[in-house]
Amino acid sequence: MASQAELSILIKLRDEATSQLKNLGKAFVGITGVVAGFGTAAATMAAGFESKMREVNTMLGLSEDQFASLSSQVNDLSKEVGISGDELAGALYQAISAGVPAADAITMLRTSAQAAVGGVTDVTTSVDGLTTVLNAFKIPASDADKVADIMFTTVKGGKTTMEELSASMFNVAPLAAAAGVKFEEVAGAIATVTKQGVPTSVATTQLRAAIQAIIKPTADMKTAMESLGIESGTTLIQEKGLAGALNTLVEVAGGNQEVLGKMFGSVEGLGAVLSLTGDNAKTFEADLASMANSAGASMAAYDEINKGAARTFEQLKVQVESLMVEIGSALLPAITPLIKAFSDLIAALPLEQIGALINTLLPPLANVLLKVMDAIPLDAFISFVMDALTPLLDILTPILDAFSPILEVLGEIVKAIPIKEFMELVTGVLKPLLIPVLQTVVTLLKSLTPILETVFNVLGWVMKLLSPILEGIAKVVGFVTSGIGGVIGNVVGGIGNFLSDVLPFAEGGIVTKPTLALIGEAGPEAVVPLGKSFGTMGGSSSNTYVTVNVAGSVQAESDLAATIRRELLGIQSRNYSTGLV
Repeated sequence: MASQAELSILIKLRDEATSQLKNLGKAFVGITGVVAGFGTAAATMAAGFESKMREVNTMLGLSEDQFASLSSQVNDLSKEVGISGDELAGALYQAISAGVPAADAITMLRTSAQAAVGGVTDVTTSVDGLTTVLNAFKIPASDADKVADIMFTTVKGGKTTMEELSASMFNVAPLAAAAGVKFEEVAGAIATVTKQGVPTSVATTQLRAAIQAIIKPTADMKTAMESLGIESGTTLIQEKGLAGALNTLVEVAGGNQEVLGKMFGSVEGLGAVLSLTGDNAKTFEADLASMANSAGASMAAYDEINKGAARTFEQLKVQVESLMVEIGSALLPAITPLIKAFSDLIAALPLEQIGALINTLLPPLANVLLKVMDAIPLDAFISFVMDALTPLLDILTPILDAFSPILEVLGEIVKAIPIKEFMELVTGVLKPLLIPVLQTVVTLLKSLTPILETVFNVLGWVMKLLSPILEGIAKVVGFVTSGIGGVIGNVVGGIGNFLSDVLPFAEGGIVTKPTLALIGEAGPEAVVPLGKSFGTMGGSSSNTYVTVNVAGSVQAESDLAATIRRELLGIQSRNYSTGLV
């Protein structure tokens, strides 16, 4: 038989082992939760990205291997340009639907994404503008970067934005291309006209009207061309370019606006002519020169925007999202069959019969539950808890009373603190210190991005391997801990319910049945058994007896109790006992 010392050692070892097992269980539960949450998020993001790419494939009709390759290229591009894969997939759909060949799709998408960042717009808007120009002027998609450079130079030189330019280009591009006007000339004209305060949509409308008047001349325009020995407006544009054609026609009209108005036949066309000739001719010439030297403009704007901290954080965010898409894509082949099987199971269930069975079983189950509740000796349990808690309440009451003045002092201290001034002082001190720290952190994060990518990849596969094991352990530990937690929760809940029935009597009151009450929380109280005379109070030989006679319903019970209490407190004796609560 073990000695007392040996038993103590064994008990201590048992307790330590139990504690370690509990901690291990909590750790497994936490790890499993992280793994499950991470896996769910990754699978959800991968499913969303796949759905967008499936929309693209409705137009391409790629095989599964080709589809996987294209999806991987879009996800890689997402990490490269710092734009979400979902947004790129949506823009790719627009590019393909606009006629961009599949072979040029990724190159086109990269150019559009860089132009969107540099032009501060979304990729779909950028694709819209670029494809409008490519299709109208029959420029190959492989030259999309040149178009992006010219568009950004237009934004830089005029009073317009990439979004406004993309949305308005359809007004003028098809007609200009048909008339032989080069895209550089259209872009230079838009920059010159918008620079004078004309909205982009109005500028493109005016330019279209001017070009249309030249290639479909009015009678006055024909007369002017005949005087020049030119057969058609298209020939005039081909020989002299847009700027030269406009300047030549202005010279024929002698600069007379009325004559020009009859030649061009509309207010819109005349507006474009006046904005691009005369005193504005040199500005137009300079804008045309900038279009000719626009190479690299879009990429330079992209690089400049990427220097900002906001873009750095956005790129890091997209890096993580792309990694999660990759991990989720690896999980989807395993998850999809399970989801389908579960869906088939639900579809196969006889839900109507199950519902009818539940409706049949509920009434008898409810009756059994009611009988069980009736059989529980609640009064005995309450009495037991009351007896057990009385010493605890005796201990807690003076402790709470002692803390009360401390809390009051703390409240006054908090009220006296000038919070606003204090925060301004802290901000003024910390701001110059935090800025270089944040800049250092950003630089560090940028340098860590490749490492983080590798770590995420490794963690993804490790978690994938460990997930079934951890989930199994977590379920076992969770089952045990939930059982213990349920028992403790029921006990604590019962105590809480019991405490909620304790009645405070700071203002007095009438009690008609056995009740647990809180006495003296607001000062001295008299406890007086109604309908009986006082017994001996305080053990003194000089006892005082008070008899209260009430005739009729003169006041509510609570008011009566308060009246009696005030009268008893007025007695000039320090030793008395009452039965009144």
